[in-house]
Amino acid sequence: MGKIKTTVFVDEDLWLLAKDKLDMSRGDFIDYALTIYLMEDSEISRLMKKGAKLQSELNQLIGRIQSLEQKNKGIDKDKIYSELMPTVYRIHDALGYIGKNQLRKIATQNELNPTGFIKFVENQENIEVKKYGALPKY
Repeated sequence: MGKIKTTVFVDEDLWLLAKDKLDMSRGDFIDYALTIYLMEDSEISRLMKKGAKLQSELNQLIGRIQSLEQKNKGIDKDKIYSELMPTVYRIHDALGYIGKNQLRKIATQNELNPTGFIKFVENQENIEVKKYGALPKY
């Protein structure tokens, strides 16, 4: 059986703790870990597999959050909020008010913090903000 070359991403803190303690090559360790992973079929093993999968998903979400935060750094939020106001006015004109649920949806669709956007709209004159708002019918 041959070997393949692959790239593996490992938690940085975990790697720093483990790399000096390994008493075999990294490749041998991965082979060993995969063998145990594939052969072990106990409840503990299943829970550990599930935990590893969830940790991977969590790391992906954290990465996404960090990239969004980086993207939003240095951006003039008031300018972005102002660009969304035509949508707010359209709904407000149709219903006579706008709901916080509608504002949350607008903010989320534009990858913005809903709380900040709601506060921005609430501070606008001539706009009534209610807790909930129905979708306007056109």
